[in-house]
Amino acid sequence: MKRQIIIIFSSLLLMSTLFAQRDAQTSIKEQLDRIFRYSEQRNSTLLAATIAYNGNDSKRNLKDALDPNNTDEMNRAKRILKKIKAFLNLSDSHEFGTLEIKNSADRQMYVQEVKFKSKSQVLSTHFTFVGFEGRYLLVEFD
Repeated sequence: MKRQIIIIFSSLLLMSTLFAQRDAQTSIKEQLDRIFRYSEQRNSTLLAATIAYNGNDSKRNLKDALDPNNTDEMNRAKRILKKIKAFLNLSDSHEFGTLEIKNSADRQMYVQEVKFKSKSQVLSTHFTFVGFEGRYLLVEFD
């Protein structure tokens, strides 16, 4: 009986982990679709709301989106917009690859692969997100 309970508990734990990863991947893909749409529209204000603050303010660092009322933060959003727009302009299509979850000291980072395709060429790019309070904010991409 004890073994059956352990098996059931282990199965439930595994299923909840798989569901959480699938849910994260779905949410991140939706967030990337928004990021791509805002970049195509050249809307840096909306894009700023999808990008994690990464700076000296420890209360906000990787816990808050960029502030559209802050000139420095908006300049960062505009630089990111231009880079993403360039990827989109150079490609005919894109597809989502694998999602990798990395644990750091105090949070999980989610690295989503995106393959930008242009004729026979494929450029694989990785977008890193941080999960915070049920939302996923872009940290960086390469």
